[in-house]
Amino acid sequence: MWLDSRGALWHPGSRWLAEADLHYGYQLTMRRAGGLFPQWGMGDIRTRLQALIRHYQPEKLILAGDIMDSSGSAEETLTLLAALQPQVPHLICLEGNHERPALLKRWTFHRWHREDGDYLFHHGHNPQEVLDCPKATADAALQITGHWHPAVTLNDGAGTSMKLPALIQQKSPKRRSQSSNTPLDHWILPAFSPWARGGRLPAPGEKVRQEIWACHQRRVFAVG
Repeated sequence: MWLDSRGALWHPGSRWLAEADLHYGYQLTMRRAGGLFPQWGMGDIRTRLQALIRHYQPEKLILAGDIMDSSGSAEETLTLLAALQPQVPHLICLEGNHERPALLKRWTFHRWHREDGDYLFHHGHNPQEVLDCPKATADAALQITGHWHPAVTLNDGAGTSMKLPALIQQKSPKRRSQSSNTPLDHWILPAFSPWARGGRLPAPGEKVRQEIWACHQRRVFAVG
């Protein structure tokens, strides 16, 4: 698999492209609450999505939850999904904690998705519900989620710093669920929304090996 610096995960063999946490319409939510937010963000999301689709020409586009930001952006999110659907053979939308009935009743969403037998996609806001489902986890080796908006802050020690979205790779020796003793590795996708890049890194559990990959414009690099 390849991590694209634009915030997407690409599998060249199976030709699927995955992103999480678009939070489409975030600035609309903030402006309705009285915030002085510019009308920027949705255009950036559309531009990067279109560029990624043109570049990779995926068979499947997997949007791993929190596609919309709130019920106030339902119409805009529906318009986005309707525009994406003809561009890929399969558009797979997963339900996150920000999806609202205004969108869920008018578009098909799934709680989880399996790909290539090994990969289990879900948003990550209610992991135990998914991990305790034998149909979801059977023979899976890796769960890929969003939700956390992982980011890292780099500084030069003299007052200059920058925060970058990141992919987290966690390898755990612990059992995946109450019904299985097989470890299930966990990758956490960077947030695709330019407004959502800055969450705290989830604390790794005991004996979990963790690697962090930061995304900066056209470059991806490992962070110690």
